[in-house]
Amino acid sequence: MKRAHKKVLGIFGLLIVVVMTCVAIMMPSSKTSAITSVTDTIVVRVVGSAPNVDIRGITNGAIYANPIRDFAVDYENVDDVTVTIEYTNLDGATISEVIDRFNPNYEPGTENYSIRSTDYGYGKYVIKVKGAGDADAYDEDLVMFYYLPIYAEIVEDEENNTYYVDLDYTADDGTPESEGEVARIVLNVYDSDGNLVAELSPITVYPPTTRVEIPIADTDLPSGEYTVEVIAYNADGEQLYEPYILKFYYEVVAVPDTGALFGNLNISKTDYLITGLLIFLSAAGLGIAFVMKNRNSRARLGRKHR
Repeated sequence: MKRAHKKVLGIFGLLIVVVMTCVAIMMPSSKTSAITSVTDTIVVRVVGSAPNVDIRGITNGAIYANPIRDFAVDYENVDDVTVTIEYTNLDGATISEVIDRFNPNYEPGTENYSIRSTDYGYGKYVIKVKGAGDADAYDEDLVMFYYLPIYAEIVEDEENNTYYVDLDYTADDGTPESEGEVARIVLNVYDSDGNLVAELSPITVYPPTTRVEIPIADTDLPSGEYTVEVIAYNADGEQLYEPYILKFYYEVVAVPDTGALFGNLNISKTDYLITGLLIFLSAAGLGIAFVMKNRNSRARLGRKHR
């Protein structure tokens, strides 16, 4: 009787599971599920009551070797927006050009722009934006940057007392798009008095080189501040812009004092290491020979006493 009762309960439980499964299948699926979900990114922009314009995408005071500059202009509470580019060349001549002007009718928004600096040339650039609203109220924003044929910086490897110049530039790779770009780079090193260091100058490199070592540690130059002049040339041998100037402080690494015997000898760090290793191996060899000799002597004495 108990077995029959258990079978009935089992069949009844199975029917409940089947019914629940059917009901679940027939129910309409939700738009969201635990397995797949869609995350919506909501950007909240707080709009003020006064005219406001901002430039995004260009770092103020930056130096760029890539001619393409993308930036955006945000605006709100303005009825007239003017975007201007101002370019100053190496000779100091400046030109100004309005690249866009529109009327947003006080609606907030964003406009995106892309300029190619090669359309103007190497030099200083200023992007200006002015937004005018009611009653002569207005707001302005500007960013300044440089477009140069080459950007360089000094990198010091303190562990090895080595100096490098890292280069960023657009190379002339022989295509029409790169015509007039960098085809050769020359580096000159000067001491603190402005004298050319003949042991290190000139250093000439060609694309696609982006790191150049300044082997100052291999010379007998004293500690002090040194200047590196980096000049870019095109394929016709013409200097593209004024030299890019870098400065670094070089400190001579002191050689350990080994006394009068070695003090006047020109021995490098490597020589010291090799000499020390040879002395260590020689001492170790003598120690092993001494130990083996003592063992042999004891063995012979033991045999005599027997």
